[in-house]
Amino acid sequence: MSEVKKIATRESYGNALVELAKEHDNVVVLDADLAAATKTGIFKKANPDKFFDCGIAEANMMGIAAGLSTTGKVPFASTFAMFAAGRAYEQIRNEIGYPHLNVKIGATHAGISVGEDGATHQCNEDIALMRTIPGMTVINPCDDVEARAAVKAAYEIDGPVYLRFGRLAAPVLNKEDYKFEVGKGVTMREGKDLTIVATGLMVSSALEAAEKLAQDGIEATVINIHTIKPLDDDLIVESAKATGKVVTVEEHSVIGGLGSAVCDCLSAKCPTPVTKIGVQDVYGHSGPAVELLKEFGYEQATDKTGECWGISAHKSGDCTISNGEFEGKTLSWVYENHRELFGNIQDNIFPLLVKIIGAEDDLSIQVHPNDEYAAVHENGSLGKTECWYILDCKEDANIVIGHHAKDKKELADMIHEGRWNELIRTIPIKKGDFFQINPGCLHAIKGGTLLIETQQSSDITYRVYDYDRLSNGKPRELHVQQSIDCIEAPHHDYDGKITVENEGDLTKTTLVKCDFYTLEKWDVAGKYKFTMDKPFMNVSVINGEGEINGSKITKGDHFIIPSGIGECKISGDLTVMASYL
Repeated sequence: MSEVKKIATRESYGNALVELAKEHDNVVVLDADLAAATKTGIFKKANPDKFFDCGIAEANMMGIAAGLSTTGKVPFASTFAMFAAGRAYEQIRNEIGYPHLNVKIGATHAGISVGEDGATHQCNEDIALMRTIPGMTVINPCDDVEARAAVKAAYEIDGPVYLRFGRLAAPVLNKEDYKFEVGKGVTMREGKDLTIVATGLMVSSALEAAEKLAQDGIEATVINIHTIKPLDDDLIVESAKATGKVVTVEEHSVIGGLGSAVCDCLSAKCPTPVTKIGVQDVYGHSGPAVELLKEFGYEQATDKTGECWGISAHKSGDCTISNGEFEGKTLSWVYENHRELFGNIQDNIFPLLVKIIGAEDDLSIQVHPNDEYAAVHENGSLGKTECWYILDCKEDANIVIGHHAKDKKELADMIHEGRWNELIRTIPIKKGDFFQINPGCLHAIKGGTLLIETQQSSDITYRVYDYDRLSNGKPRELHVQQSIDCIEAPHHDYDGKITVENEGDLTKTTLVKCDFYTLEKWDVAGKYKFTMDKPFMNVSVINGEGEINGSKITKGDHFIIPSGIGECKISGDLTVMASYL
């Protein structure tokens, strides 16, 4: 897996304002009692004399920003998109837009991905509203790098600018040397069969979709339109002429947003079939952001595998804290800066990783190296010990665990000769089964399986066989020699013992204790109280709902119990997986 960081663009906004103020003394920031959420609080801490909290009075804030701009200041007025584009629309139109004043509107928490705040706060109309204001520049960056660059570019524009930022962490796609140009789209991928035009959070999804289409022989161009007004007509027309078909993707209503802007362009300059993907003529719903994105059609129907990195500080999928003191920070940042929360353990990186994996199709057959091999051959990386607990599976599901070769020579011969049916050991599975996968164990998840995986914080995997499948018309990369080096031959099954203890309303099943982690399944039917005596504990709720120390938890939640918290009270009717060192 390639290295992917995730950072919410609202976080990028706060950091960019600080940097901008270092370069320009006339920068001021206004907020409407939401500085912690919009991340303008980062600016406030660095520049308290240039920050103005206008209270819950967004319309008034826009008027103040307008006035400040007439004195030579460059104000950035910030609040949620719903309150900026919605509640304060009249003031933006008449007091900022009409006199063409130099005010920048930093609108955060836009779109469906606001999540649990629900329909009233999920602003899916803001781009439509802002692009109708004459002279307004509308920018919707796709990632951290582009967001920071957009803030600096907005400062240089003499006139009103609407900047749209998200609450949900977005994959970082661009390198630090990225050059941002207002009004100029960016071709992220080239293809001949289809043009996908995306903006904001959806750019990464568009790239993922293009990759999956390529597996079916369809090559798509992906264009990042970060500036919706002024639109890069030339780039869109050029690509439409080349491919003949256009799809627009936006976390916004299909009415009036990116899709409408692209259709306006193409209907005038290059009539082309266009399909608009976005929020249809409906309000949003309350729920977790990622699930809402799926509900509103942003998940591709061609998905064969779903993977959630529920608790991870690994560079390939660094989780973002969703609430509390460190909301918006990555787990790696918290681990690096507040090691006391993790018992001051000495590991250089957060040592564990928890995933949920759902496979509709057979995944590749692979092996993981141990720490010693990875240190030498993978630039000092950790090896990978992991375990699987089967959450659900189809009736006739099975997995690959081990092989039939009697020694290394026979193993290598069978691999090189492609004698996979003879080599691979397949075993049936059912819901509730548990498997420890030590380094050197040949293994694969097969179709119709949903599982939770606990592992070392490593992403080193050697693929030895992939059923001769193609990616972009070519066989997927294999790691045959590394696999042969690492596969244990002959295979030995893990022989650890599973133990069950009853403590009042808790049934605790210890699935594994190894050098890298202990994994327990807790079935709670009532109330259970315990003292936290571990450096930390990763917890994933796999069924039911309840509370822990007064906070509601439900199926699909992942959280960390930190060191030093003392007594913990968990109640409800639920099952959790708990892992610790």
